Amino acid sequence: MAHIEFLIGLAFSIPVAILAPFATKWVEKYRSERSLTQAKIRRGQIEADIALITKYRDNPSFFNSYLIGRILLLTVITAFGTIGSTIFYTVEPIIGSYQMPTVVGGAVGILVAVFVIQIGMQTLKIRQRVLRSELFLTKANAELLRLTPPPEEQSEPGTVHRLKRQ
Repeated sequence: MAHIEFLIGLAFSIPVAILAPFATKWVEKYRSERSLTQAKIRRGQIEADIALITKYRDNPSFFNSYLIGRILLLTVITAFGTIGSTIFYTVEPIIGSYQMPTVVGGAVGILVAVFVIQIGMQTLKIRQRVLRSELFLTKANAELLRLTPPPEEQSEPGTVHRLKRQ
């Protein structure tokens, strides 16, 4: 019975782990609209994204180097995950227990897969932004304008204000 509970928990945790980054962006955007401090943090993130995308757009060889590095990173992580998972499956006949190593080997494989998916999604997001840099820069600059509070509100640190949408 305990194995069923573990598998049910695993079945629910994997989609949550994959979808969590998307929810995080929504929460950050919501908080940045409500607080000047969060707006400043969000503004810094957007400015860093703009600088990165502009750097990659202006230097295609540097961008290609970034993509090749990410491919190599994913390959190495996948190889280590496969080795780690295989070790548990290989140890199975030696230990004599067929359930524990199989569960651990499967868990290692799943964790590595989730990690590889997250890195791959980040890389694809940056690639999309670079390929459609004009659209990204337009949207990012529009959000920067929306996050800029009126001058009288800028001098009050720590106050919570509702930033106005344009």
